[in-house]
Amino acid sequence: MLKTFPPIYQMFRFALMGCGLLMFTSADAVASWKYISQSQGYVSNYVDKTTIRATQEKTMTVWSKSEYMVPNENGWRSAVGLWEADCKNRQSRLLALVAFDRSDLTGNKLHQEVQTYPWTKATPKSNTELFLAAVC
Repeated sequence: MLKTFPPIYQMFRFALMGCGLLMFTSADAVASWKYISQSQGYVSNYVDKTTIRATQEKTMTVWSKSEYMVPNENGWRSAVGLWEADCKNRQSRLLALVAFDRSDLTGNKLHQEVQTYPWTKATPKSNTELFLAAVC
C-alpha cells in the first residue's frame, strides 16, 4: 500500500525534500536500489521502491540514483534525485538533485538543487518509460 502525505505536509514539500536530500547524502547503504536502465552507454539508473509515495495530485514521488562509469562533463560520478511520476499521463520530472564526485553517493558534493523541472513524456524504449514501469 502506498503512503499519502497529509495535506499539512504538502505545504512543507520543499522543506521535506531538503531533509530527504540530507538523508540521502549519507544513507546510500540504507537504501534499497533496484536497477532500471542504462543511459548514454555509461550511466546506470536505479530507484528505491521503498521511497515511493503518492501525492495529493495523484502522482508518485520516488528517489532515484545514477552511477556514472566515468565522470560526466561536470565531474559527477553519482547522483541522487527526487522524481515525480505521473503514471496516468506517462510522464516524469525532477524535483531535487544532489551530485557527488565519487560513486555510491560519496565524496564531495558537487551540485545540489531543489527545482521542479518540466514534465518529460515517455517514448517507447526510453529511460522515462523504463523509470515509469518501475515506479507505476
